[in-house]
Amino acid sequence: LITHHDTVLLVAFLVTDMSPVSEDTLKQYMRNRLPTYSIPNKIVFRNELPRLSGGKLNRAGLVFEDDENLTHSISANNFTTTERIIADIWEKLLLTNNINKKSNFFDLGGNSMLSVRCVALAAAKGVNFTVSQIYNNPVLDTLAASIKEQCFKNEYVSSNENNRLKTLPMVRFFYHRVKLMEHFNISEMFIDTENVLDKSVLIQAINQLTQDYSLLRMVADQKDDDIQFYSLVSAEGLHIQQIGCFSSRVELTRR
Repeated sequence: LITHHDTVLLVAFLVTDMSPVSEDTLKQYMRNRLPTYSIPNKIVFRNELPRLSGGKLNRAGLVFEDDENLTHSISANNFTTTERIIADIWEKLLLTNNINKKSNFFDLGGNSMLSVRCVALAAAKGVNFTVSQIYNNPVLDTLAASIKEQCFKNEYVSSNENNRLKTLPMVRFFYHRVKLMEHFNISEMFIDTENVLDKSVLIQAINQLTQDYSLLRMVADQKDDDIQFYSLVSAEGLHIQQIGCFSSRVELTRR
């Protein structure tokens, strides 16, 4: 695991005595045999691996130079403006310079977390799209085309206000930042004051849930124009905060 531009990536170092083989060929071979999370984001070829004096592998010597095999290759003559912006982001996130119009985000090593970062980085450059658009259009030129098409459409579909489920302001803000609004349908939350909750039991239940499900321990941290995600090892780093007192059937809103 190597940290590159604040992103933790899986990098494989390979020594081969075979005839020259491309990184894409090796990744395709792995996709047919390994789960997605086990496929390296980058494969680095070496003539030999560093060894300690005793002959064991020197893992600390497996250094990945930031600019190694990543010579910038994007040309304004080959891409539209949108394609060029996205390709530039893919180069940074996926550690590759082999970007063309038919490049596939997931074939290059993209995953769900990197897709969220891609959306955030693109939004900072004025190109707005959603994670679902990447999943539906993982190829560069089709993704750019879907973004262009979306510009001519209304972002929100009108509907009967009485039938719409309202999103909590705090949740709505987070979804807006990571462009995930259409993925979720959050209903109003109410407190029934007729029944008294045992606070200690509630805290115990929340702690157990956060311990069992790593997604509930995920923390989003904004740095400059980027959003970093990380998961706490345990629920001990979380805290429960009272956000207000409410009467029966009122929308739970964080102030």
